Amino acid sequence: MKKFNLIKGKFYYSENFESLGNTLPYFRMGGSHCWFQLDQIKGPAVFCYAEIAGLFEFLNENCLNCEYAGTNYEIIDEVTDDVIFDWNDVRRKLDVAKCKLFLNKREAGIVCRRLQLLHLTDFTHTVEGVGILRKFLEKTIIPEWGLEKIKVSVSTPKITIGVDVEFEELEDFNNYSPISATISGGVEEKIGKDGAGDQIELRPDPASKPSELIKNIKKLLKQINDYPISWRGDRYPLGAHIHFGLPEEIKSHINYRIISEFLDELIGKYVLDLSGRARGRYKVL
Repeated sequence: MKKFNLIKGKFYYSENFESLGNTLPYFRMGGSHCWFQLDQIKGPAVFCYAEIAGLFEFLNENCLNCEYAGTNYEIIDEVTDDVIFDWNDVRRKLDVAKCKLFLNKREAGIVCRRLQLLHLTDFTHTVEGVGILRKFLEKTIIPEWGLEKIKVSVSTPKITIGVDVEFEELEDFNNYSPISATISGGVEEKIGKDGAGDQIELRPDPASKPSELIKNIKKLLKQINDYPISWRGDRYPLGAHIHFGLPEEIKSHINYRIISEFLDELIGKYVLDLSGRARGRYKVL
């Protein structure tokens, strides 16, 4: 089985930011097309086409007496798309900064080693740009700053399991005679109609253990004891989607993708055929 590494921290994904790939575990925070207060940022952090309130004041007060002042970085790559140089923050921050990144002798962001912060132009807007940035992080910033991968520590009780279970409602208890659900609950209630409106869906409270989740399902089943139901699914498509709630410190779009790939490899590929004649994306890893 291949190795799966989760990323710890707070990341905001837009455009191609996710493609920074194996460089991201070295950063606590990052993102593109986002906004932050400087005091919310804990480095190492990398941002592209972002706004960082409070950074001008910090640079204005600290740049001249900083031991790293005047440490500029130069990337010599031929750039075909000028959108990479787009800057979303106030221009005066670039003007006052004493440590910058230059791409083909053009300003492409601020590199503040004191804060362990990269505040850059719109690299992740293009595949070309994100490739240039990834190489810069790998070859220069990570080794020069002595960055190490952020270790992930997760306690099991913080992970919750949820599920929604679907049933067909029958006309009576004696025959398999599916009907459109008559139950009154909607999509936001613990017992209600499925989004399609033809099935009964149970949405129990999430739990930290599978056994607790089963108990929560049984509680809801008792509440619909007067309804004739079936899990046969010959008329209406039925399913039981499992949900995982992640601890705050590893919540990120890329972690959801990593965990999905892990579950596909561990479970999905072995049970895929149990989906019968499920349509479209309901029968894919």
